[in-house]
Amino acid sequence: MDVGVRQPPAIPAHLMAGLTVIGCVLFAGLALIAPNPVTVTVRPQLALAPVTLTIQAHVLRHAENRYLRLASTDETYVTVIQLDGDQAETVFTRFWTVQDEGDYEVEARVLSATGQRGLDRARVTIR
Repeated sequence: MDVGVRQPPAIPAHLMAGLTVIGCVLFAGLALIAPNPVTVTVRPQLALAPVTLTIQAHVLRHAENRYLRLASTDETYVTVIQLDGDQAETVFTRFWTVQDEGDYEVEARVLSATGQRGLDRARVTIR
């Protein structure tokens, strides 16, 4: 009676190539669904001037986070907050009083020592 070790059947090369391609596509897809390091909301989104806007940014903790920069696209309003890497708070709220009518976009950027780590935008209309 032979009690040898059975080897699993070999996988054909064309099947292995197909599985490799599928694995690469799935792995690349994970990068597309990775959470944004920063999200921003502005309330109210539609208001009459003058108005005080509430800007709230949520930042995922990460060791490389150094600054959170909140700014209107015309650079009229800018707030820079220093972050303490993975020890930083995760929610930041600021208030901007806007006197002028217009369509504004608020950008939230998380910056590291080497550049930008994340970006999100929110729109607001003041009439």
